[in-house]
Parts: sequence; structure tokens; C-alpha cells
Amino acid sequence: MTARQQVVIVGGGTAGWMTALYLTRIMARRQPMDITLVESPDLGIIGVGEATIPTLRQTLLDLGIAEEEFLLATNGGFKHAICFRDWLHPPGEGSGRAEYFHPFEQLDYKDVYAACELIRREGGDQDRFISLTSAQYHACMANKAPHGGPDKQVKGFNYAYHLDAVLFGRLMREHAVAQGVKRIESHISRVHGSTETGIQALELADGTRLEGDLFVDCSGFHRLLLGATLQEPYQDFRKWLPCNRAVAVQVDYEKGDVILPYSIAHAQDSGWIWDIRLSSRRGTGYVFSADHASDEQALATLARYLNKPAESLPARFIDMKAGRARRFWVHNCVAIGLSAGFFEPLESTGIMMIELGIRCLIDNWPLASQDDANEVVRENYNRYMDDLFEEILEFIVMHYRLSQRRDTAFWRDVAHLATPPRLQARLQLWQHKAPSHFDLPLAPAYVFGLMSYLAILRGMRWGEQAYSSYVDPASLGHLDSYFQERQRGWRDTVARLPGHAAYLLSLRSQKSQ
Repeated sequence: MTARQQVVIVGGGTAGWMTALYLTRIMARRQPMDITLVESPDLGIIGVGEATIPTLRQTLLDLGIAEEEFLLATNGGFKHAICFRDWLHPPGEGSGRAEYFHPFEQLDYKDVYAACELIRREGGDQDRFISLTSAQYHACMANKAPHGGPDKQVKGFNYAYHLDAVLFGRLMREHAVAQGVKRIESHISRVHGSTETGIQALELADGTRLEGDLFVDCSGFHRLLLGATLQEPYQDFRKWLPCNRAVAVQVDYEKGDVILPYSIAHAQDSGWIWDIRLSSRRGTGYVFSADHASDEQALATLARYLNKPAESLPARFIDMKAGRARRFWVHNCVAIGLSAGFFEPLESTGIMMIELGIRCLIDNWPLASQDDANEVVRENYNRYMDDLFEEILEFIVMHYRLSQRRDTAFWRDVAHLATPPRLQARLQLWQHKAPSHFDLPLAPAYVFGLMSYLAILRGMRWGEQAYSSYVDPASLGHLDSYFQERQRGWRDTVARLPGHAAYLLSLRSQKSQ
């Protein structure tokens, strides 16, 4: 590598501009570096991902973007949890509630085990699980913000955000360009490179040749560098995940609509609908299997959900190919975002995969003129991303495998799809024993903690009679009153929080003053 490193990023949007801003704020301060981002209209921007997980709060700190600025610039809102509706049974069938919540709160595992044991001994009413164990669930039910202002958050809440992904990309672009990132708007007419040597240069529409030491492929599903040029194979997830198409719609709020502080994933005949409330509008869409529903049928389903005529909806259809690159860093090219891989947005992992891919790249930054060291860090990066993709795949597949729905061809076919071997072994174990930290990986790629698994398992009524030996039997007689007292305290705390919509309105009012 040259004394002054030349980094070229292909593609804008969330992946490209987050990479550019991260590098200019962290790496460019450590060593001489020029960062150039080529934004080509050929590549386009998907821009429908509107929900996140709590990793984004650390990213905003890293990027020097204040939460208030972020919320205002992206029409953002808060997100406590994901609400899953009709995943266990079809509407109107089965016992218990038709929905369950996956909150982001890090719960006390002793209390969780005690709650599981209490529920088991009292007959297995799993609908009580989140209510007994999560203060954040009560904040969801009351439609409250996670904090009241300057103190930022109530102790124990671990929140995320809803956002407009296109506006978020523009916000990061403004920060990155202001800090020295060079932006080029141009078609890329040719990529000079090979599978043996890596990427040498980009040739732009006007004939400019753009050389670099490190190329970051943020070209989305085009995979212009890693796939089209370096021919790195793409591993398809279709044998595990059934959905391969989506229709997205943005609609205005109507009288009576609530700006919910959580996402909704509502199971349907051939997939599921997302419903995300921003401060300015609703973002909705139907993730479906094209083998089980046509575009017209999918749009009709979404229109019924929104109670609007299908012809009035500004629908956008998107092909989805869930999968991943075999390797993510090859020679001098690293893929970040959709060019590295894609999961359906069931657990809002899209932006998180970008964040962790960038952070791991910085942690394994290539060293000038040390080829042996660079090979080692490339291998380490690919190993980390392998683990990350494996974990997220298993967690998303788990939602489908635990469903008891057999009411449509889609759900009957889902029941016969393959299950990743490690997940299959865990599910067999968790029928009999409550999940514990000992059952889950300790690798740094570990994103969804024990409480996330428990929320899904209990919501889907898996392992209702599973025991935990981590509970003192002598304490069980006092548990009911103990949990009732905790719930009273949580309700008092939640009552002091501002309403979600009221907080966002106050934020905008302060800006206009």
C-alpha cells in the first residue's frame, strides 16, 4: 500500500455513507488516508429498511451524531420491541393471545428463570411471561418514550429507533462530506480487476481512472466488485427461508392513528407484514413468497391490512434473495451491506449488519506493506462475519420453525423446510430444559442474547414445561407477590415517562423556536 492510503467506496445509501463516515472519523485520524465514494445512479438505493436494533445508539456516538439531530433529520421515533402477531396460530384459532413481544431489555436471568418456573407450576400460561419479566413491555403498552429528555433513559431500557433510511443516508453523507470524504456522482463504465489480483481501479463514465488500495463494495444486490468482478460465490438461503419478494408502501397518518414505540410483524397467508411508525408517516410492506402469492395478491393483502384501495397505494415491489457471500473480504475488496448478504427484515438486522461489518473492518484494518499480516486479518474478518451470519440465520429461521400454522400452502411448506443443525439441536434441548447462557455461543458475533431467545420461545409456546434448576424451590411460594410488586414499580416508572408522540412533537417544537 502507498504511504497515504486510498480507500474507494462503491455505492452510497446507508452502507456506503456509514462506511465513509466511520472511516473518516476513526481511521483517517490515525493514518494519512483519502476516502472517495462513487455514487452511481445505476446502483440505486433500496431504502425501505426503517427499523433498527439498539446497536445504532453506539453507532450514533461513534459517528458524532446527537440523538436529537438524528431523530429530526430522519423523521425518526423510538423502538422498544417487536410485536409478533398471528405467528403461532391463524387468526381466531388457538388459545391465549394472538401476539407476543420481543423487547430489547436485558432482563435479570434469575428472575427470568423464576418466572418460567412459576408459570410452569401454575399451568403454563406463557402470556404472562413478558408482563412478569419486562418493564419495557409495560412502556410499549402505554406508548411511552424510553426517556424523558436530558437523562436520556430509564435505567434498564435498551431501546432502538425507527427511521427513514433514505434520509439517514443523506444525514451521514452531509457529515462525511463535511469531514473530507470526496463524493463523485458518476456511472461506472468498467471495473479493472481479476479473481487473481483483486481490484485495481474503477473506470468512470468520463474516462477517469480511480485507483485505490482498498475497495469497499456497497453496491447492494448488484455486488459490482465482490460478485461481478471477483466472482465470489453467493450462498442462497432459500432452503431455510421461504420469502423472496416484498411490496413496500408509505402512507400518511389518519385521525386516530398512534405513533407506536415498537415495530409490528404480522403473519399473513404467504408471509408477513411489517408496520413501522415514524414521526411523519407509516412505513409498511408485505414480505412474501412469490411461489405462493402473485404481486397482485400481495398488494391486495397489504391493502386490506391498511384498509385502503389497492389502486391508491404507491406500491414498490422488491426482489429479495436471502443469502450471503462465501467470503466477505477477498484480496483488497470488502463487501458491506447488501453486497455482503441479506436477510428478510423480520428482526430488523439490516443496518446492524452494516454497523458490525464496518466496526470489524476497522478492528482488522489492513497494514501497509505487510501482506502476511493482511492475510491473517482478512481470515479473521471472514470468520467473524461467518459467525454473525450463522447466528442471525438461525434466529430468524426459529420464528418460522416454531409456528403451528398449517392453514395455507405457504405455512404447510414452511413446516417442511430445512432447519440449520445447531438450531435443531437447541430446539430439541429447549423442549425439556429452559435455555441458559451455557447453551449459546460466547463469540463476539453474539447479537441476540438469552432473553431474546426466551421471548421468542415463550411467545411461540415452545418448551412450556421446560424446567430450570437455577431456582431455589423454597422461594417459589413468594414469587407471585414478588412479581406483583415489581410490576407496580414498573407501572409507576412508566407513568412518569412522556408519551411517545408527545416527546417527538416536543422535539420538533424546540427546533422551530
